[in-house]
Amino acid sequence: KKCESNGHHTKIACSIRRYSTTEETAEKDVPSALSEGSSAENNDKTQEARSLAKSPLLSQSIRSIDSVTEPDAGEFSENDFLHKHSSMRNSDSDIDTALLQKNPKVLLAQRSRSLPEGRESLRRVSNRSSDYNDLHHFVHENLRTTSGVKGLQNLGNTCFMNSAIQCLSNTIPLTDYFIGFDFKAEINKENVLGTGGSLAIAYSQVINQMWWVETERSVVIPRQFKLAISKFAPQFEGYYQHDSLELLSFLLDGIHEDLNRVTEKPYVEDPEGDGSNDSDIALKAWRGYLLRNRSIIVDLFQGQLRSTLTCKKDGKGCGHKSIKFEPFMYLTLPISDKTKTIDDCMDLFLCEEELSGADRWYCSKCKTHVDATKKLDLWMLPPILIVNLKRFEFTERGKRMKILKPIGYDLTQWKLTNFVKGNQTTSQAYDLYATINHYGDTNHGHYTAYACNRMNDKWYEFNDSRFSKLDDDELNEVEDNMSAYVLFYNRVEDSSNLVETRRRNFSSTTIRRQSLGRPHLWPHNVTADEESKNTSNRRENFKNFTRVSNNQNLGQQQSVVSLLCSVNEEKS
Repeated sequence: KKCESNGHHTKIACSIRRYSTTEETAEKDVPSALSEGSSAENNDKTQEARSLAKSPLLSQSIRSIDSVTEPDAGEFSENDFLHKHSSMRNSDSDIDTALLQKNPKVLLAQRSRSLPEGRESLRRVSNRSSDYNDLHHFVHENLRTTSGVKGLQNLGNTCFMNSAIQCLSNTIPLTDYFIGFDFKAEINKENVLGTGGSLAIAYSQVINQMWWVETERSVVIPRQFKLAISKFAPQFEGYYQHDSLELLSFLLDGIHEDLNRVTEKPYVEDPEGDGSNDSDIALKAWRGYLLRNRSIIVDLFQGQLRSTLTCKKDGKGCGHKSIKFEPFMYLTLPISDKTKTIDDCMDLFLCEEELSGADRWYCSKCKTHVDATKKLDLWMLPPILIVNLKRFEFTERGKRMKILKPIGYDLTQWKLTNFVKGNQTTSQAYDLYATINHYGDTNHGHYTAYACNRMNDKWYEFNDSRFSKLDDDELNEVEDNMSAYVLFYNRVEDSSNLVETRRRNFSSTTIRRQSLGRPHLWPHNVTADEESKNTSNRRENFKNFTRVSNNQNLGQQQSVVSLLCSVNEEKS
């Protein structure tokens, strides 16, 4: 986005990365994506593509996308901007439609980047899509029946890393993203909290070797990935044993920061409620979170908790409540002598706790630290739910110990309806698709993974470079697994009309790209009244900020331009 001052008028130039701005550039990019075949056939296709690149429709659409100029009038019209913004989106759609009708491979040329040698490049899905459904089906149809069943070489006490990679590898929408989506276009090189894309790229290379590259090798060596994660989180340098959950947490956080679609993070205060308007506060909190965080990791793994603090001063309290909504990437459920199932662990996690002594809470009404109670509730669940069974704890003497206790959990249709307090629009039933297992004690332990393969719906055990398919009798080991440490669940929206074969793959939930401009895609149940109110507020704010007269200074004009550009950024 570029701003140029021209007297009292401002010109906004919005360039779209995917499309060439000249006929020569478009002509140059076209042949590279044509599939292999006879030279004569390729020549015919090249000529056809060049003709399309020079077509009036394409040229006109590119010109309409490349620049949007404000009216000469001193006061900017909201309707004019909305019309132009709508034209930009329509032009983008027209180009896609024209390319698909005339020659689908021209569209592939516009969107594709080269994948590892030995396989034809996949069509890259547009980042303007509201979900990843097309991506999922396209990737799945192009995979081999043996895809994903590979071991990972132990580089020296790296079983904690290998087990986490195997589980994420079998997280279908995440793997689809790194195989078939133009994720490099979303790398945030300016984010100081990320690695400039090196971690995301290193992870994608491992995933492509496991799922996409045709090779007789059944073992992948994740050496470059190990170097990348160690650079991002130096505690993983060397060859010491580490906690697999810790590695998983740092990995997801690093990928998120590398692919965060927010280039400039504003300061956002967490909204606070008193219990009378929880739905509104939850929406404001989610919007505040999206102002700073939007990525594939948010789309897949982020949920929302409600935290309620209640004053108990002098045993009775003043009645003041403080309610906030917090994002989470995974849930850590405690284990006790009384917990037998995962539902018991969830009840224990959500039970009210007393805050006293050093943990006393500052009550804004009493103006002092007071005894209080704290209560967590599940408000909104993500498409991919990661659950950590808290098997490690510290004794009163500070010694770390492991809880060796079997916890029963559901392989399919784990229903969480009774635990969720928010009015969520999506299903709250989940299927298990992977687990990280820990064997041994805190001093000498080993990590493995169980995972269900998307191609044949069979469970496998992954033990570093070794892997084996589990037969029906061995499936009991997955369900009655006293070594289960981290559980990976996939939300299932509707399984009523599914074929029996590959049921798990096609029962995957719809993944919606979270954005500020499309609140109807948020997992919260945004009512028509709320949506209308939000739209009205946005328009009013727009009018207040865009009334700039001809005699106002350039600084004010540039502020308006920044606001207009941010409206387009909110769509991503």
